[in-house]
Amino acid sequence: DEWLVTAQVRHWNQYVSKHGGLPYLVPGPPTSSIRTPGFENLLFLNTFSQPQTQNPSGTLRVAHFHRALRPAPDVLAAAAAAAPKKPYGAVHLRLEKDLDEYRAFKRARLGAKTTFDEMENTASLRACAQGVERLFVAVAVDEVSNAEDKAYLAQKRGPFDSALAFHGGNLSARFGAAALVVGAMIDMEICADAAYFVSAAAR
Repeated sequence: DEWLVTAQVRHWNQYVSKHGGLPYLVPGPPTSSIRTPGFENLLFLNTFSQPQTQNPSGTLRVAHFHRALRPAPDVLAAAAAAAPKKPYGAVHLRLEKDLDEYRAFKRARLGAKTTFDEMENTASLRACAQGVERLFVAVAVDEVSNAEDKAYLAQKRGPFDSALAFHGGNLSARFGAAALVVGAMIDMEICADAAYFVSAAAR
C-alpha cells in the first residue's frame, strides 16, 4: 500500500544519505528518465556473471544496494528471532545443492571444514573474533548436498571455539515457495549486524 511504499523510500534514502554510490528515490511518477552507465539491474541481480562486481568496489556497491532495501515486516521479525545474541560473527557458506549445476563453482568451492580452518589461520580475523563466542552460519542446512559438510556443521562448533548458529525454523510453513529466498534475506539481515563477516570463498 501507499504507506508501505513511502516507508520503503524513506528507509532507502536514509541509508543512501550515509553511504555513497546509490541514487536517492522520490515517491511519485517519474518526471524524466536518466541512464546511469554501469547501473543496470543485472549488476545487482547476477553477481556471478557480471565481472564488474567481482572487485572490492563492485562488491561493496552490490552490498549497499541490497542493504538499502527493506524486507517486509514478517521477514524482519523472523531475522530478529533467529539472530544470535550480540556480539556474534558471521560466515556465508555457499554449500546448497542449487549450486550443483554450476560445475566450475562446485569444483572451486571450499567446504565447511576448509573454510573454518582458513579462518582459524588468519591472524587479522582472529583479532576481530576476540570475545565473540557465537558464529552465525548463512547456509540453508537442509539444502546442503555434501554429507561431509552436513556432518561437520551438525557438530555446531566453529573456528575460535565458537558456537554455531543458523536461521533454522520451518520457513516453508510460513513463506511457502519463497522460503529459500526469505532464508537468504534473513541471513543478510543477520550478517549485516555481525561483529565480523567472512564471505563465501572458492579456490
